[in-house]
Amino acid sequence: MSVNRQIIVIGGATASGKTQLAIDVAKKLGTEIINADSRQIYKELNIGVAKPTHSELNEIKHHFVSCTSIHEHFNAGDFQKQGQLVLNQLLNNYGSAVICGGTGLYIKALLEGLDEFPETDEALRDSIEVKFKEIGLWGLKEQLLAIDPNAADFVKLDNPSRVKRALELVLLCGKPLSEIYKKNSTIPSDAKVDFYCIDYHRDNLYRRINERVDKMVSDGLIEEVRELIPFQELKALQTVGYSELFESFNNLCSQDKAIENIKQHTRNYAKRQITWFKNQFSSNWISPKQPIQSIFATQ
Repeated sequence: MSVNRQIIVIGGATASGKTQLAIDVAKKLGTEIINADSRQIYKELNIGVAKPTHSELNEIKHHFVSCTSIHEHFNAGDFQKQGQLVLNQLLNNYGSAVICGGTGLYIKALLEGLDEFPETDEALRDSIEVKFKEIGLWGLKEQLLAIDPNAADFVKLDNPSRVKRALELVLLCGKPLSEIYKKNSTIPSDAKVDFYCIDYHRDNLYRRINERVDKMVSDGLIEEVRELIPFQELKALQTVGYSELFESFNNLCSQDKAIENIKQHTRNYAKRQITWFKNQFSSNWISPKQPIQSIFATQ
């Protein structure tokens, strides 16, 4: 079947300009945006998650922005199921779709599906732990490779916890990791997927992050987080931009220190995002100067 429908993914680091680029691309294609950000889904979080502004949301329809509450459970599996319906609808209606966000797991779940693992067998897990203490990592690796000679293609054999989990899975499932980790693409066969990330020099990206945090503070971030103090134990609020300020409200650090920590933790997060998009996806890293021209020059 020939490819005649298009999915463009705008991913990469926080503060790299993904939102505006996604809007520009969606306008050019005449389609809508699926937002793949695990924090922007919450209605109660706004400034601290750099949610698209009202004017940006009015320019192009964004799906999965403010779609659930911090009091409700929502994970990658929920995003995959609901996002698949929206993705198919956009492809059917417009022939294209734009996926934008920095949560790589959400994007991977939407496009590739999620692994379905069997329930944990506590007795088996305990026996593997006993063997680990008896024969060490080398012994467990030998046992794993005896069952699945190609295990090294799917798990780092120098990581004890990964080896233990891999051995548990192959024993539970009775099949090699290649079969256990096999995913079925959830996108239509006539759709082409292209990944793009804006490639800022690290120093410039970090400067943008620092400046954005300062703007968040001036826009009312501290007041936003203060109103959420009664809910600070919720998992949805254990995130950069909120947990640091909760610490200051709880007298664990000063407000200035909390803001510096937000900047540092956001820079750390951006670094992890860059690594994910380089390792997990065949991403095109494009110049920040004329990103939309770069995208359509490659089409």
